[in-house]
Amino acid sequence: MSLIYEQFDQATLDQQYNNRASVFDFNERMAAWFNLSLSVKHNTQCLENISYGDHEQERLDLYPSKKPNAPVLIFFHGGDFTKLCKDHAAFVAPNFVNAGVSCMIADFPMRPTHTITQIRDSVRKLIQWTWQHGANYDIDPTQIYISGSSSGSNLCCQLLMTNWETQHIPQSVIKGAILLGPLADWAPVKLTYRQKYLELTDDEIEFMSVTRYLGERVNCPVIVVNGSNELDEYQRQGQWLSDHWMQLGNKVNRFLLPGHDHFNIVDTWANGTSEPFAETMRMIKNKRNNMHETI
Repeated sequence: MSLIYEQFDQATLDQQYNNRASVFDFNERMAAWFNLSLSVKHNTQCLENISYGDHEQERLDLYPSKKPNAPVLIFFHGGDFTKLCKDHAAFVAPNFVNAGVSCMIADFPMRPTHTITQIRDSVRKLIQWTWQHGANYDIDPTQIYISGSSSGSNLCCQLLMTNWETQHIPQSVIKGAILLGPLADWAPVKLTYRQKYLELTDDEIEFMSVTRYLGERVNCPVIVVNGSNELDEYQRQGQWLSDHWMQLGNKVNRFLLPGHDHFNIVDTWANGTSEPFAETMRMIKNKRNNMHETI
């Protein structure tokens, strides 16, 4: 056995970063997300396909709260930067909308037609657009929160690792982040089968990796959610990310949900009755000054 990273040989490292293979019913779950999201679109006010950039995939669906000047929660779907779209993710919106929070579900360019650097630049446009135009949609641009699942949570990390003043908006533009099944370090991912289609560069590994990045960061509360049935590397990296952010002085609350995997942590977070949902609302409503780690 030849080790290529820590205690892992090639086959084992590939397995540790293959979420789709970690559940037996992946296709059925994605179909369920799509069908539930379609129902949400039919039964919830939705402003569809608002452009935040020039590319055809730089589009968002806005689920507006009835609350005037509402905070906004932006959600980035997962799919390994290659699959899925906002039409798989509308199901996360209703309970936040009912609680007085407008929700944006975003699309963005993906691999293989765009590099990770280009994807990062695209989602930065979304934050700039929300800051500049949110008030036109009864959104308070000073109350922007971001969230994402899997690769979508890494997009959130990239947004937190941005010098926003060079983008001509305040460094404090993002007020909080919810990271569902995130990765803190992408160096081992580059050694897996995923590198064949992600084609990560060394520079991309740096700005994707919370524990490697040395540039300007956003200082805001962060919620990290993992499942006890997630792959070991995802659980380890979720803990690593949480510890690292706390060492940098950020307020972090980590949840390890018993019996949950990489996908149903999203369902539980969004269902309106879970502790991660409640913690998200406490973050947004500023009813809690100090977050603590919860396992």
